[in-house]
Amino acid sequence: MRPGVRMAVDWGDVRIGVAACDRDALLAYPLGTVRTGEADIAELAALAAEHQAMEIVVGLPLSLSGAEGPAARKVRDRAARLAAATPVPVRRTCPPPRGAARPR
Repeated sequence: MRPGVRMAVDWGDVRIGVAACDRDALLAYPLGTVRTGEADIAELAALAAEHQAMEIVVGLPLSLSGAEGPAARKVRDRAARLAAATPVPVRRTCPPPRGAARPR
């Protein structure tokens, strides 16, 4: 994995949780929350610039069956708007399937 700060975004209808990791991806730490609304994309882009993020990772919510539902479609749209507003690459990721072994 290339060294560099990665910023993680957990998009909610009211608030957006934001975290980052150190350059070696060993330690994650919270950056806080951003209120969902008109200025959220600009605030997230500013946070990415301030922390010199090399990548923004957006969590994609899945239903219990593992399928994408309305929440995932909203997050995909918001992630696309964020990608258009910043030069930092934006990547969407899904949690591992329920019951799957997690890497150690």
